Amino acid sequence: MSRAKQIKAASRSLSQNGVLLFMVCHNERLRLPFFLDYYRELGVERFFIVSHISTDGTSEYLKTQPDVQLYEVEGSFWDSDCGQVWLRPLLEEHGENRWCLLVDADELLKYPNCETKLLPDLTRELDNRNYTAMYSVQLDLYSKGPIREAVYRAGQDPLEVCSHFDPASHYIYEDCRLERLGTEYNVIVGGVRGRIFQIEPFLNKVPLIKFSRAVDVKRGTHFVRNVRFSPMQGCILHVKYIASFPTLVGETIKADDRGFHLSEYEAFLVKLKANPNLSFYYEKSVGFHNSEQLCELGLMRPLGARALRMPVCRKPNLHEGWHCLYGKALHRWRFLGRLRRLARRVSDVLRKTNQPVQIPGNVTSLNVGEPVPELRRKESKG
Repeated sequence: MSRAKQIKAASRSLSQNGVLLFMVCHNERLRLPFFLDYYRELGVERFFIVSHISTDGTSEYLKTQPDVQLYEVEGSFWDSDCGQVWLRPLLEEHGENRWCLLVDADELLKYPNCETKLLPDLTRELDNRNYTAMYSVQLDLYSKGPIREAVYRAGQDPLEVCSHFDPASHYIYEDCRLERLGTEYNVIVGGVRGRIFQIEPFLNKVPLIKFSRAVDVKRGTHFVRNVRFSPMQGCILHVKYIASFPTLVGETIKADDRGFHLSEYEAFLVKLKANPNLSFYYEKSVGFHNSEQLCELGLMRPLGARALRMPVCRKPNLHEGWHCLYGKALHRWRFLGRLRRLARRVSDVLRKTNQPVQIPGNVTSLNVGEPVPELRRKESKG
């Protein structure tokens, strides 16, 4: 039997309660062995992974995994709405009326009692209460020493390298309530990136969804509409900050494919150049233990809890305090950087006016006999 027929047969044999995982990745060969084993142990039945221009053996490794259905894409990550344009056809084909997990290779989902409760048990509990999504807070983890010394090896539990976090530096972004986007939860910002880099990354995600064609997913699951949220709150452990992070920052800025998120990487670069021994650890850092600890800190909420207990604080005023001049200068520098990138893109377009237009984001199936249909209309980035 051919590989394509084997995959189609396996897709038909998926249990109705099976949890499916969908992901876009780029050069994640180092993280994939532990990532796949971690989610297999949680009860994920099948992985649908889109490899975006990977050159480090990611695709070759995934081809050897029997429960992975692999696709390859080219084109702009940002223009694909952070990969959602590529994942949408896969969700519609395989995830209709199923529980789907949408995470990145550097994200480990935690939820109340996840040490003893598998994902199928969790989704069954949500089904019984007629919920179709679980909101989560993204929690950045880091090592106790400098980032450049946080060496990670393939197959290793990343929590052995990055085991600490900021317990109470998240806050509700009052200027960006999501009611205007039709969603039902607050935008959470801050965390260690806010403390170190004076930026406001989105730290709210909706990784677990019972998918239907009515569900609207934006910006890598930061914004999700047309779902019924469970009062249970999960937590995504974000283990990006290992020794290879400075290299990732340089490659990302060079690729110039992160839209307004590029200014975040530029802020990383400024700090890393100023202090090659940069460490996120400080006197208030807390070591990670288990899901019960996250519940006690309010970063996670059990299903029966009545009120949100996540520690939040008011949005800090960046025009006060010792970092006033640094904050203003950094914002101006980011603005000038965006103008330079815009000028380069306009110049490139003008030079290529006589060439045929290339449509980004074409998806090519590697392991399936028929290619994923190309979307004709690009999703809005709102």
